Amino acid sequence: MTTDKKYRVVCLLFGLALLSACAAPVAALPTEAATSAPTLAPSPSHTPSATATSSPTATPTPTSSATSTPSPTASPTPTRTRTPRPIPTSTPVPVLGVVPGTYPMSGACATYHVSQVKVTEFLQGPRFETMEGDVTWCINSVVVAESGDMEYKVSWSIPPDQGNHVTKLSYRNDPGMYLIDNFGNHYSFTGLTGAALDGCTLEANSPNATAYGSFIFPKAQPGATAFTFHDDDTHYAITINLGVPVH
Repeated sequence: MTTDKKYRVVCLLFGLALLSACAAPVAALPTEAATSAPTLAPSPSHTPSATATSSPTATPTPTSSATSTPSPTASPTPTRTRTPRPIPTSTPVPVLGVVPGTYPMSGACATYHVSQVKVTEFLQGPRFETMEGDVTWCINSVVVAESGDMEYKVSWSIPPDQGNHVTKLSYRNDPGMYLIDNFGNHYSFTGLTGAALDGCTLEANSPNATAYGSFIFPKAQPGATAFTFHDDDTHYAITINLGVPVH
């Protein structure tokens, strides 16, 4: 048998012996022996006094406390103020009206019938003469002065075949001759000339068949261009429009 095999057999037998020893019953110890021996208190001189060695106080490392960064305060949103837009101002249009100059008229006439009784005093007594006929009243032109005063040049005439004569009195104290413009403004005359001032006698088939005179009115109101000339004695009126003067 080789040495290696012998060694293996010895180890096997030794292992079996150990197993047998462990399996043998253990004898119970006597009761008294199981009583625990009195504990010997150590002598005070031998009691080690635990000296409390103060361990070095650990200086707390300053902990960087997390400083809360203040959140930015929300600024109030500014209210959007509407800037009022400037109201566009329109350039005022100049008000046109009557300007200085001469305004010729054509066909601005009215014909009315008159019936008069003329009384002539004679030594033998009064003589009554009836005068009846048609009279044509015309506005021949209007002259506007630099001051704005308006002179209405007018005429009165009778037809040549009338064979009679008509007497016209002065308008000096007659408020029945006036103007009304297109805005309703009233104009009374401020002056008279010619037959309008002195009166006249119209005689057919003679140089006196036509008489001339004028009425002077104050300056027209701004923007007024149309005027109606009223004769309340005859209940006639003539309307004219003063547009652009000839000069």
